[in-house]
Amino acid sequence: MGNDDYGLASAEKKPIEIPLSIVMKAQRAYARQFEAEDSDMEEADARKARANERAVWHYAEKAVGPDKGLQAEFVHVVCQWFGGGDRTYKPYCDELRKLGFAVKEGE
Repeated sequence: MGNDDYGLASAEKKPIEIPLSIVMKAQRAYARQFEAEDSDMEEADARKARANERAVWHYAEKAVGPDKGLQAEFVHVVCQWFGGGDRTYKPYCDELRKLGFAVKEGE
């Protein structure tokens, strides 16, 4: 097995744990951003959209740390629209798990 930058074998690496509450907050901030952008884009709505975009990236940093690449992966998943009628965060969690993150419930 190969070693990573920290000298750990790849099988020993633990996935980054992301609290479900962070996923939920980031997705809600994205929904608010989308809603503000979808309106007639008055100045107040533009400010709301920018503020919510910053909030999404803030939650990405809280979830995965300072690595911009991992943050971009997190934001890409959270900013997707999953159709369907279950109205849960399961599709987001499943996508994050496919990328190697561990989503934990309870916080």
